[in-house]
Amino acid sequence: MANVDGLVEHPVQWTFADLKEKLTEVEQISDFHCVEGWGVKNVRWTGVRLRELIETVKPKRETSHVTFYSLGGVYTESLTLSEASEEQTLLAYGLYGKELPSQQGYPLRVIIPRMYGYKGAKWLHRIEFTDYQHLGYWEQYGYNVDGVTPPR
Repeated sequence: MANVDGLVEHPVQWTFADLKEKLTEVEQISDFHCVEGWGVKNVRWTGVRLRELIETVKPKRETSHVTFYSLGGVYTESLTLSEASEEQTLLAYGLYGKELPSQQGYPLRVIIPRMYGYKGAKWLHRIEFTDYQHLGYWEQYGYNVDGVTPPR
């Protein structure tokens, strides 16, 4: 990840090593749900809480959303600031005690357990704080903006 910018008091340009050094590493076990109907129970992620990053950069009063940009410039996704601040919203860099594999989003991906997987941008390199909802890649193809999984 290179940049955390936009409507924040303290924008940062961190290397992946900086992120791991400056924020608290956590392990989280949560279910993963795909909009196609499959899921994986008890996935063990390693990463940092997005809320800690949010507290570090201090969003400005007018900030309402957080937009995530994937390497290559194709995939984007966004969450409300409230969703991004939820306890289980994670910036993951590890899976089952190992480095996150490329197909799972190395070096960094967003994990929001209560939402479908498409809401969690992979191959993350930029996080932008904005005052509007960015229409993500999948939403442009008709997926729901809220991405919330139905009760099971």
